[in-house]
Amino acid sequence: MKSKKIVLFFICVLFLSVSSSAFAMTQAEKDVLIQQIIQQINALQTQINQTVAQQNTGANWCHTFNVNMGYAGSGTNEVSYLHTALQKENISYSPDGINSYTQATGGAILQFQARYGILQTGYVGPLTRAKLNQLYGCFTANASSPLSLIYPNGGQTLHVGDTARITWKSIGLTSSDYVNITVYMPSDPYVNVKTITGYVPATQEYYDWNIIGYNLPSTSYPVNLRVKISVRNKDISISSASDFTINSITSQGLGSISLVYPNGGQVMQVGDSSRITWTTTGLSSSDKVTISVYSPLNPNSNVKTIASSVSATQGYYDWNISTSTLPSTSYPVSLRVKIDVSGKNISTSSASDFTINSGGNSDASSISLTYPNGGQILYVGDSSRITWTSIGLSSSDKITISVYSPSNPNSNVKTIVSSVSATQGYYDWNISTNTLPSTSYPVSLRVKIDVSGKNISTSSASDITVNSGTNQGSASISIVYPNGGETMQVGDIPRITWTTIGFASTDRVTITTYMPSNPYLNIKTITSSVLATQGYYDWSITKYNLPSTSYPVSLRVKIESPSKNISTSSASDFTVNGPPAS
Repeated sequence: MKSKKIVLFFICVLFLSVSSSAFAMTQAEKDVLIQQIIQQINALQTQINQTVAQQNTGANWCHTFNVNMGYAGSGTNEVSYLHTALQKENISYSPDGINSYTQATGGAILQFQARYGILQTGYVGPLTRAKLNQLYGCFTANASSPLSLIYPNGGQTLHVGDTARITWKSIGLTSSDYVNITVYMPSDPYVNVKTITGYVPATQEYYDWNIIGYNLPSTSYPVNLRVKISVRNKDISISSASDFTINSITSQGLGSISLVYPNGGQVMQVGDSSRITWTTTGLSSSDKVTISVYSPLNPNSNVKTIASSVSATQGYYDWNISTSTLPSTSYPVSLRVKIDVSGKNISTSSASDFTINSGGNSDASSISLTYPNGGQILYVGDSSRITWTSIGLSSSDKITISVYSPSNPNSNVKTIVSSVSATQGYYDWNISTNTLPSTSYPVSLRVKIDVSGKNISTSSASDITVNSGTNQGSASISIVYPNGGETMQVGDIPRITWTTIGFASTDRVTITTYMPSNPYLNIKTITSSVLATQGYYDWSITKYNLPSTSYPVSLRVKIESPSKNISTSSASDFTVNGPPAS
């Protein structure tokens, strides 16, 4: 109200000072005078806005930045909020006005990005917005949780002696926020709760848990547990969505079993006869397995047994898929197979989901995703052609294409397009933030195609990666070797090789190896710092830098640049065998 009075007073003064001479002016002179008055009023209003903004930037000021900004955004209210944040960072945007975004504000953003290790563009993109929101975003008790648990989130099988990487995402929390991580039995969640760690920065987003007997609520193996992460001094927490299992250390070294098929991405139908296959090490014909199938969304509910007392060394079982052997008949249904070795606490499961369609879909009707089918690296701003093949479908059959996070496949699914002809075989996807389930880059995703009205679908066989648009054209990394299909042996020294674009001679990368069947378990660092532009690293394979010594072990290599939020992984599995016999 006070500012309005000042403006009104100023207008009155101007009017009185010019009214006596205005009658002697021509119309053109009057128009010029009016424009001058308007400019003076706007300049005064800008000064008032700046004063008001400064008065409202106390310690509790917050704003959530939801839109990208650049020169085109000059004059909007979002720019004024941006300037307030810059003021709180003691970064000058002068001589720009409170709503102006010109070269001065662009220079201020460059300083902000340099301060927080963000690629310096002078443009407020997803990464810069994420940092602004981390510093000044508004989060209330009624907002969605600033924490989301990624691993272990249910269905995993671990052993005493493992090192499991507990992983989460944080939004709006700072490095001064700390989390407490505990583990408990869901059957009795308030009894014998064990603290794994009590003081980890929330923004670290992982903790390597060395699983030992005394930090477990029970040692009656196998024990079903859940992890809980709580932010200290704040009413914020998150728990595993369902149970995971801890087996005793004695189960290790008693042999191993690995599921070969179906291991994820397959599409089957009721009425099919599907051969489930597996490999074993250290098991005999007298060892027996039980084969079951379950929904990964609820791995402990309505589990169906396919077969029991099958010889472990047989290596296969022909599954006649019928409705009585399925946990659900809401087709298409996403499932996984699990094989348990009786009496040995040894098990194996599908690495990712496969799909069962209803028996009404004959072999003449099917659809298969061709691209992106896993391993690709894309960027916000790309136009990526999604391609597929179909059999027995007509141009009148329509499909819906969606994208989802494999860690939470039924939450925040984004529809890319609907009602595309099934026989078209392609769709050009313009990747934007509003078509992504998450903007915590790099984000792992999968594409799914559903045929309307026919219970037929197909999904990416493994994860694709989408990086922020600020990475595009400035930096990228691609793994050359090992990229899948190779066979190595303990004692070998293979040369890991990669190519880069847009990296400086001082940029460094980290190289790790992991099991794709359980990518958060026993991750091993091959090297923590090597020059990105070197393009190679000689890896001396020992049992100490492998996630597992149950040979042969299927692995993938991951190369990542933490400072640029860019990573690349082997497109598919390679194999490491045990050391040669002496």
